Amino acid sequence: MSTEPKTKRRDDDPVRVYADGRIWYWTGGKPGVGERVQQRCGTRAKAEVRAAELRALLARAHGLGPRANSTLDQVMQDMLAAMRTADEPEGSIRQYKSNWNTWVPAKIGALRCLDVDIRHWAAIFDHANAEKASESTIKNIARTLGVLMEWAVDRGYFASSEPFGDPRRRRKIVKKARKRAQIRKAAASKRYLFATCPKVSDIEAYAAAFEEVYPRYGERLVLLAFATGLRINELLALRHDSGVHESGVRRHRRRGKELDMRSEHGWHFELRREAIGAHCPQPYDDPPQDPRLRQ
Repeated sequence: MSTEPKTKRRDDDPVRVYADGRIWYWTGGKPGVGERVQQRCGTRAKAEVRAAELRALLARAHGLGPRANSTLDQVMQDMLAAMRTADEPEGSIRQYKSNWNTWVPAKIGALRCLDVDIRHWAAIFDHANAEKASESTIKNIARTLGVLMEWAVDRGYFASSEPFGDPRRRRKIVKKARKRAQIRKAAASKRYLFATCPKVSDIEAYAAAFEEVYPRYGERLVLLAFATGLRINELLALRHDSGVHESGVRRHRRRGKELDMRSEHGWHFELRREAIGAHCPQPYDDPPQDPRLRQ
């Protein structure tokens, strides 16, 4: 075992790579300056790539001055103050402030401009989804972050023009967050989705059952309801010469699975015998064929 005393590193490299894939670096850009932070990259090769990125980032940040060490919360405060000085609309200022205070987690706001990346962008929208933000709120959060990023980049707070990572990946994160909000809203409102619509075979079976109860017009009434999207009272008001009877039935037969079921409640409507009797006292025979429909 060597008896020589241990000595400190003499180089000025703020980043040190270890064989197990770890990185330790000084946030101040020089050994002993700022805070010493660890990152795990998995392999030595990946750690070397990340170390090169960090060295370039720290070198650029060293020339940016003290603004690069500002936290995101401080950047937002600076931007809002600048907007007030420039007499920007007060509504926009309040909206940006509200979006930031409500939807950006405190631990993200406490990060320095030097330390942000795509992970923190994703964390903001994960937090918004966890707190059940609406789709419009998700859009407002993305707009607020975009305004902040553009303002701060132009004024030297960030060492990169894309501090939160690749813009395509950022857009995908926002898109997924909006999709989750849409699904959550649909589930909460119990809105009918296409997958819950009845199949054509279901409609025809229902029409056949209706025909047994209301001969000569039960089937036609059901098929017209699904083929045209008309409400039940509108169907009952039809006359034999309205021109929609045969065209609607043919449309149902022709379109098959592409049937346009615009009324999401159509499957659940009820017909009362007395209501039909009021409009159709006697079951009518098949109406005369309209010459315009003979093709």
